[in-house]
Amino acid sequence: MSYTQIMKRKTVFIRICTVSLFLCAAALTAQQHHERNLYSSVSFFYIEEIEREHGEIEIKFNIPADPASVSPDCFIIDDEPLAAQAGDIPIKFSRRGDKIVIKELPQWRHRVISIRLTGIRTLNGTLLEEIPPVYIDEDQEYEREDDLEYVYWYWYDTHGGQSFSE
Repeated sequence: MSYTQIMKRKTVFIRICTVSLFLCAAALTAQQHHERNLYSSVSFFYIEEIEREHGEIEIKFNIPADPASVSPDCFIIDDEPLAAQAGDIPIKFSRRGDKIVIKELPQWRHRVISIRLTGIRTLNGTLLEEIPPVYIDEDQEYEREDDLEYVYWYWYDTHGGQSFSE
């Protein structure tokens, strides 16, 4: 085999590798773009976790919330809207929008508080699933998979057998 034939084969091989890498990168970019936009088709919006530690309450959702739909009135803490307790308290969002962090007020420290959220929506308008209030102490957390049945039964027992949806 001559030097020219070897160089032609190397050139063809390099071109095939370059095209393959380009196609893989394009496919990966398309997949990431598709995953980012899956939220527009999700029709069930719920709280995955509520964590209370280091003087903050962190609430994690299954998909990002619409920041325009979130206000202090959406947070009902101890049967009173957050706006009535603290006025204009800052609500911080994570970069993805699926977590909200609220700084704890002094009157909540060292005691169990009840937390309920209402009126929060996603960008496509899906309303947050309402659940009975979650009672949580300092350095505790609520996780949907483990605690949702307990929350409903607690509501049922403490409200004379009345279901939450009634």
